[in-house]
Amino acid sequence: MLPAAGNIWGAMRIGALSGSLASGVGQVTANLLNPCVPWYHNLGWALATGGVSGGLAGGAGYGIRQWLTPRMGATSGTRNTTSRLLESPLMQRHHIFPQALRDWFAQRSIDIDLYTVELSRGTHLSGVHGRGGFVGPGDVNLPGQWNARWQAFIDANPGATAKEIYQFAGQLMDEFGLSGLPIVPYY
Repeated sequence: MLPAAGNIWGAMRIGALSGSLASGVGQVTANLLNPCVPWYHNLGWALATGGVSGGLAGGAGYGIRQWLTPRMGATSGTRNTTSRLLESPLMQRHHIFPQALRDWFAQRSIDIDLYTVELSRGTHLSGVHGRGGFVGPGDVNLPGQWNARWQAFIDANPGATAKEIYQFAGQLMDEFGLSGLPIVPYY
């Protein structure tokens, strides 16, 4: 492992050294695979060009680091990871049976407050209730329109049995990727 560069010249030296070594190894390997040339053919050229390009890259990398360091909250080359960690997302409880349709479910003896799952606020509002799309750290594609899907089910099945209602809830949970989450009461 190469030492850390303390200034731009050190970064260029380290870049030149690693560039020369990598380029030289690559040239010797190519020469060994070609029986028509000696192993040292074009080695000087490879070392020189690798050193120059590595030195330039090392200098540029050091310059970028110097430019980014104050912007990232770090001082004099040390990393300040505590201020840059992602905050935990705000969590919300999502009713599997929509609150907007509470009366319809109550008429069928379903207490909707007993059936919620915890979701991040963004996933809940955008991916489940919103238009859907790619949400969350895993860029999960959610279909959205949870309440509209329930309303369509109710319109198509006004006399649905409790069993059919629970089956549709399970189908939606599968479709939205919520099936593996623990179901908890809203309280």
